Amino acid sequence: MTSNNVGRLLFLAVMSSLIIGLYVPKTTNAQSMGDERRFFPETGITVKGAFLGYWTRRGDIKIFGNPISQEFTEVFPDGSEFLVQYFERARFEYHPENKPPNDVLLARLGLWEATSYIVRNYPAFADTANTHQGTYYPETHHNLSNTHIEEYWKRHGGLAVFGFPISEPFQLELADGKTHLVQYFERNRLEIHTENTYPFDILLGQLGREYIQVHYPYGTPND
Repeated sequence: MTSNNVGRLLFLAVMSSLIIGLYVPKTTNAQSMGDERRFFPETGITVKGAFLGYWTRRGDIKIFGNPISQEFTEVFPDGSEFLVQYFERARFEYHPENKPPNDVLLARLGLWEATSYIVRNYPAFADTANTHQGTYYPETHHNLSNTHIEEYWKRHGGLAVFGFPISEPFQLELADGKTHLVQYFERNRLEIHTENTYPFDILLGQLGREYIQVHYPYGTPND
């Protein structure tokens, strides 16, 4: 990996801290964002309002998994406070300063994990500015070159949901002990699971769960 590419990803990681947050939670209750709600007996958690609308509209359990925290308020590096809720494969953030449907955004957990654990070890993160394959994104110098992954990315929201690619496709051993073809995006990791049938042959990495295990080992507020 070139030093320029490492520098660019680390710069993106610093900038993304405005979205990821400083892990300084507040336990005060925030506005409910609406009255509609759904209780998930699998985890004993309720999702409501704009978070429930986003979860339902953008692909529900097939994309984001079950909720694994109640909603709570975190303080971000600039001092702002946002309502958040964790799901197995994502973190939802409520941004009342934005008009719907952009009032709910996903944290850039793919970038968080890539810069935390992987960037120095896998050549898939190397700059590909001179090797355009498939659909090339100059913003991050990476390609959507795997047809299966690209079709899934487009079908389930593309840039708005997953962000830009920050790696090329590569083989990675996952928590199940098996090696899968994966590709990292700003907001998550797409994984090909050939052992599953459609629509579960591509899954998002459980980065919401991994993030909580690192930053909230004793549980999140309001749980």
